[in-house]
Amino acid sequence: MCMMLAKSNASWFKKVLTFQEWTELKKKQGGGLPVVTLADGTMLSESIPTSRYIAKKCGFYPGDALLAHRCDFTVGAFTDAYFAFFDAVTSKDNEKISAVVNEKFPAFLNKIEEGLGKMKWMAGE
Repeated sequence: MCMMLAKSNASWFKKVLTFQEWTELKKKQGGGLPVVTLADGTMLSESIPTSRYIAKKCGFYPGDALLAHRCDFTVGAFTDAYFAFFDAVTSKDNEKISAVVNEKFPAFLNKIEEGLGKMKWMAGE
């Protein structure tokens, strides 16, 4: 999100919260981190929908429905792979970690390659 905001020259700032600040903010907005507060006070939370919102507002999300699908497909595939790896590593179970590395990651890479087809990039020109 920070990279999109910086690249777009949007007016923004990043605030790192203390645990106490996060406890208070969580009561107000009811979601998870990160939290983006808009100029009118609206609070957005959760990384994927907030990133998509910023991408749309800053011109990084395609207007074409097929290209938008490709963006969402890519984010979904990366998210699935990330959470599979995170769950395996935090379990500290070597068999789960091996299964992710030897089965899930190759399946993820195949999914990305299939999504590319003959295109050079997952979305855009």
